Amino acid sequence: MRSSAPDQKSKHDQLRDFRHQSFVQRGERFKLIAMFGGLALVIGLFFYIRSRTPSLDEGLMPVDDSMRQTLGTQIQMPPIDLEMFVEVHDASSADRLVIEPGPFSTLLEQSRALLPGHLLTLGEPGFPFAEADPRPLRGKPFRLRGEVKDLRTFKRVHDGPEETWLWVQTDQGDDYFFASKGRPATLFDSGGNFVLTDGYFFKYYTQTLEEERITAPVFVGRGLRPSAKRLEPVQAIDAVLLSDVEDSEFGDDGKFYEGDGFWHLMSWVQTLGKDPEQMQAAFDGAEAFNKNMLADFAADPSLFRGKAVRIVGRPVRAITEAAGENPLRAGYLSYSFLHKYEFDDQYILVAAPGDRVFDKVNLSRELLGYFLRLWSYIDGDGNQRKVPLFVIAGSQQKFTPTSILESQITLIFLGSFVVLAFLIFLLVRRDRAQAAEALAKLQERRRQHRQQSAGRA
Repeated sequence: MRSSAPDQKSKHDQLRDFRHQSFVQRGERFKLIAMFGGLALVIGLFFYIRSRTPSLDEGLMPVDDSMRQTLGTQIQMPPIDLEMFVEVHDASSADRLVIEPGPFSTLLEQSRALLPGHLLTLGEPGFPFAEADPRPLRGKPFRLRGEVKDLRTFKRVHDGPEETWLWVQTDQGDDYFFASKGRPATLFDSGGNFVLTDGYFFKYYTQTLEEERITAPVFVGRGLRPSAKRLEPVQAIDAVLLSDVEDSEFGDDGKFYEGDGFWHLMSWVQTLGKDPEQMQAAFDGAEAFNKNMLADFAADPSLFRGKAVRIVGRPVRAITEAAGENPLRAGYLSYSFLHKYEFDDQYILVAAPGDRVFDKVNLSRELLGYFLRLWSYIDGDGNQRKVPLFVIAGSQQKFTPTSILESQITLIFLGSFVVLAFLIFLLVRRDRAQAAEALAKLQERRRQHRQQSAGRA
């Protein structure tokens, strides 16, 4: 008869005891793993949110100073009858002494439909003075600038319309003639006799002016516009030039983007936009524009012209428009009115060269700019407003310093993670040791049982 000693158990009972001898039960192990996974998930989400918080490490984002070459919708160019140029010749010296009356009169009338926006959209094409064969260029529009050497208004044909003829010399020393119908409404501004002309190329023509025989291309267009010589790229802010800047008063008719100081800063920010390291150095340590600074600027703006600041605000409206004729040769100008919650109903005016610069500005970005002056205007509701005007060089992600509480929470999360991971490691290690010990005891009991069975046999 088989012995029924209390130390003799069935295999089923032994396996059950082996499972229960484990320190970490299966359910408890699952709970620990779930806790560990949950904590890891929370820590991961915490650091993900922190990584989405804007920081200065993401660097500067220069503004786009490129000129928009094309529009989303194809523009309507004025029609030109190119067949008329079959009658136009300038191959010989004799050909260049005459103006073919029929084609010229037709082009003189048709050219009145050529507007400044057409040339701007085409990318302001310049005339290739070195081109050997002028025939493929006839009837094509060009934009030219230069100093007027001679201006005459007369009737070239007795019963014909009054015409204005210019002899212009470009900055590169190239001569050209420009003809338009009628008298110019405006001649020159205070900057001198530097003009811009948009017109169609007609032919090469020879005239004797100021006892000098001049052979040059003739362009026919709508009329001249006052211009200014191109501003050389600014390499440093000129404090003397900015000291002459004046703040506008209510009733002034001028635009905010006028004056030497404005274009001086616009050129300077273009220079910075091409050199991220120089921009970083220029705004290193720049103060954030706040309510106290606004009060100081309003008290005496002359003391702060050219001051570098960091600006955060919500764009009320972002606008891009053709900049008009300017010494920077900027095709488009972007500007925006910003609202800052601490300023109540006071706005900030920012401007930059380029197309749609402020379309994507939001409260997560800091604009980097220079104060120029206070600008006065009357808004759509008839309210008188005076806003600080800043010329913007670029933008960067807003820097948000880590608070003490956030640092403490981070340490608590990391500490809890490390402690829990170490605890699980110890428990698993102990569980394995106890499992190995229980297995060894089971094997020993089996060995003793076999020996007892062999002795009885």
